[in-house]
Amino acid sequence: MVGMASAEAMSEERRVIGWIEKVGVTERNFVLHGKMDTGADNSSLHAPQQEGFERAGAPWVRFQLENSEGQTVVIEQPVVKTARIKRHDGDTEQRRVIRLGLCIGHDYKVVDVNLVDRVQFNYPLLVGRNFLQGDFIVDAALSHTVDPACHGS
Repeated sequence: MVGMASAEAMSEERRVIGWIEKVGVTERNFVLHGKMDTGADNSSLHAPQQEGFERAGAPWVRFQLENSEGQTVVIEQPVVKTARIKRHDGDTEQRRVIRLGLCIGHDYKVVDVNLVDRVQFNYPLLVGRNFLQGDFIVDAALSHTVDPACHGS
């Protein structure tokens, strides 16, 4: 019975969200549809045309986001690192990693996000455990349970 009590207490502290949610991106709260992926360590963002450049001697990247309503925003962020990502087919690829603020419901976190061409996927944003862990329970039977509502983010 102790396990049940612990699970109930944990679920009361964590917010239940669906497998697809509207996610505010950056302090502008630009809304994208994101897939919650508890199997992914990190989050990934659709950025097919990235322009690398230097600012004050540090590597930066510029790319454009477009949401399902056709709205666009240009993002410029410093590159935190380049990650080697192992793909499902066993190959690896290099991806730029940036820090980006994400908002689900009232929860805002700045997390590492790798940039990749996700054109073959249904959703431009994959939200991984680096955002979800400790705060959310993902219910695969639900979708679109909350709207981004972060204040001052």
